[in-house]
Amino acid sequence: MSRQDETLATGRLAGEALSGVVGVVRDIHAAIDARVEQHLPATARPVVAAQRGITAAVYAAVAAGHRVASRGAAAAVDAGGRRVGRVGRGTGGGAGGGGGHGHGGLRRLGAMGSAG
Repeated sequence: MSRQDETLATGRLAGEALSGVVGVVRDIHAAIDARVEQHLPATARPVVAAQRGITAAVYAAVAAGHRVASRGAAAAVDAGGRRVGRVGRGTGGGAGGGGGHGHGGLRRLGAMGSAG
């Protein structure tokens, strides 16, 4: 297995681990909700159903975000000093201008993965 494969596999593993933590939090949240819901009147059922749907979507999105971010970080670390992609699209400053980082050029990752 190459260094690149190991780095990317580490990123995938980290993403799955973080996503697993999100799953535990989701399950605890569901258990608390179930205890509260048993004391609610029948008229609250539509709100309870909506709340379950919303929280399921939020937890799924957070878990997916952790997986994607971890893989992206692993790819960036693996890239070392090579060009890794575009940063920003504007000319810097102003609304939507990237807050000073929007030069639209390619950035390099130096040692320790910092942009420079």
